[in-house]
Amino acid sequence: MSRKQVVILWIAAFILAASAIYVRTHSSKGFDSHTARARGKTLFENFPAKEIGRIHITSGKDSTTLARKGDSWVVTDRADYPASSDSVVSLLRALREVKVVDGIEAEPSFAPRFGMDPNSSNPEEQGIDAVFSSDSGAELAHVTFGKTLGAGEDAQQQGGVTGRFIRNDADKSGVYKVSETFSGLAAQPSNWLDLKFLAVEKIQSITVSQPGRAEVDWKLTRTAEDADFTLEGKADNEPLDTAVTGRLKNLFSSSTFEDIVPPDKVAALARPAEARTVEIETFEGFHYKLVITPANLDVKPEAGAAPQLDEATFLATVETTATLPAERKKGDKETPEEAKSKDTAFAERKTALEKLLAEQKAFEGRTFKLSSMTVNTVMLERVALFKKPAAPPQGRNGIQSLSVPGGLMPLPQGHGPVQAVTPPIAVPPPGAPDDDQDPDDGH
Repeated sequence: MSRKQVVILWIAAFILAASAIYVRTHSSKGFDSHTARARGKTLFENFPAKEIGRIHITSGKDSTTLARKGDSWVVTDRADYPASSDSVVSLLRALREVKVVDGIEAEPSFAPRFGMDPNSSNPEEQGIDAVFSSDSGAELAHVTFGKTLGAGEDAQQQGGVTGRFIRNDADKSGVYKVSETFSGLAAQPSNWLDLKFLAVEKIQSITVSQPGRAEVDWKLTRTAEDADFTLEGKADNEPLDTAVTGRLKNLFSSSTFEDIVPPDKVAALARPAEARTVEIETFEGFHYKLVITPANLDVKPEAGAAPQLDEATFLATVETTATLPAERKKGDKETPEEAKSKDTAFAERKTALEKLLAEQKAFEGRTFKLSSMTVNTVMLERVALFKKPAAPPQGRNGIQSLSVPGGLMPLPQGHGPVQAVTPPIAVPPPGAPDDDQDPDDGH
């Protein structure tokens, strides 16, 4: 390559680099000068978070409404069940603080390009609408959330930005890129519920039966918090599987639910013939009664077809009562200092249990949707509590084998259990000659 060609190539490279810098700078200035909010500014001039008393969120056919009640939030679509206040507060804080990464001049008619098309058949392109109102119903803000800018190729196409497209509907100047993804934002009511369920402590006994029947399927009890369960009515040849019963010690200790089923949908989803009643007694006087039933799929079956079972979901109702001691039983040899310390601990624990009872009573009167992971250990049949019999030795290719001197002798396919049988021995009648005796012997 000649020196002249090298010089020409360097000049061309310089021109291209200068052009790229000019276009980028010009483009950036254009965005900043044609959208109401400049890069680095918050999306809202002043987001009225403290004045908001109601949030209505929609996406496609899904919608939910959150309402403020005092210092808390509730999900109105679930009969004012408590919402996760942390989730609501995080959303309001993020909208107040989120900053613009880029502004894109675009009229509302271009919204589908940014994943803000409510009429799209693709849920990922419908976007999410959120209307924020005061307690009196006056609209304070209306925000539309579009496509998420993820990592990798998608982010590279958007200039290396990870975040989301968002529009303040009061700002007609354009759509904005922000670095916040708002990953917890959803239009389904279940996404906003406070999902904490029972907090059962120090289980003493578990009784499982069928509703309406006096007979008990099985009952486990233990005499102390550190003891193992025993099964009432267990025979000597029924060894308990402690790996199974051990898990029941922490039944519902820190459980969660998936959703609350509206009363008008319970009949269509429940299978009452397969229900079980679970009663739990604790060492501190709590009594829990749950009615748990497998659930049908939450879809309408075809005409004439039976509802299909959702093997991963159960429905449950719960009642909680407690008998708490009014005072502590004092020992005969307690010193005044020991008595004072124990009285203080007793009073603190009693207060904690009274608070726990109030929290557990709040679950009554509702039907909860639970995962199989939460209830599968207590929905077992009685036989599942026992150790499984040891499998016979396996030879090659899974063929059952018989242990013989020198190794294993494979049994033919379909062969039944091996039995050791002693051949019958013929016993001569009294007075009969011995087979080993010589008939000519005179003895």
